[in-house]
Amino acid sequence: MYVPIAVGDLFGLALLSCARPAAAARFSVADAIEMTVFKEQYPLFNAAMFSPDGKYFAVHTERGNLHENVVESTLWVWESAAVRQALRSHAAPARVHSRW
Repeated sequence: MYVPIAVGDLFGLALLSCARPAAAARFSVADAIEMTVFKEQYPLFNAAMFSPDGKYFAVHTERGNLHENVVESTLWVWESAAVRQALRSHAAPARVHSRW
């Protein structure tokens, strides 16, 4: 059975993996620049692009790097089955590694 993975689920994993303590400093301009964002190739569709067989999916992210004054672009590739399993079992985000 094929169970699609929603971009919202990926966003939830990302939030859990970078949660800060409640007493953390206020959100700054530097934080906004360095924040990783999903980049959608086609704005009307999900950010995730699936392989033809559905076994893998890719997500493009970008973030600013203030120290080097550049924008870093990353293409993340995951195995669909591993992410589905982690979402079902509520596994810690650190256990779901990108394939490449």
